[in-house]
Parts: sequence; structure tokens; C-alpha cells
Amino acid sequence: PDTTPGDAAPDNATEIFFDRRDTLWALSTGLVVHKRERGSTRWEPVYSEGADTNCFPRAVMDEHGSTAFIHTHSCDGERVTLYALRLE
Repeated sequence: PDTTPGDAAPDNATEIFFDRRDTLWALSTGLVVHKRERGSTRWEPVYSEGADTNCFPRAVMDEHGSTAFIHTHSCDGERVTLYALRLE
């Protein structure tokens, strides 16, 4: 479980965004995904690749706000990976 204080981003997150239900999402190198439900002060880990192979995550939500597309570069700069994260 994540012990990050309520106002701090978990795992040195480089991308933070809200979904349409006001859930806060945080992305960090690895790829690691955390979420914090509306009204909560605790971050919950959702996904981790377990290795620092994908860096610089960036997210773009679809027009309905139900999916976030996450773009990463491999940490060695050789590859690009695209993930789809269902937010509902």
C-alpha cells in the first residue's frame, strides 16, 4: 500500500489528471499508475510494470472521459508504447 501523504504525488509522478468522476490519477516512470478517489487522501496503486523500462508517461483522455491513452518512451529512447486505461 502507498503511504504517500494526501497532498503529495506518489512515486514521483510526472503526470497527474482527473477523470470525469473527479478521481485523481497519477503516472510515474515504470509505468506505475495510482488513483485517489474523490474525497480520499490516500493513493491506491492500480498498476505497475515492475521495472523502469517505460519513462515520461503522458495521458490524453478520450472525448467521453472514459479512457485515458497513456504514451510512454522507453527509458533508453528506443521505443514508444501506447496504453489504454479504462477509467470506469
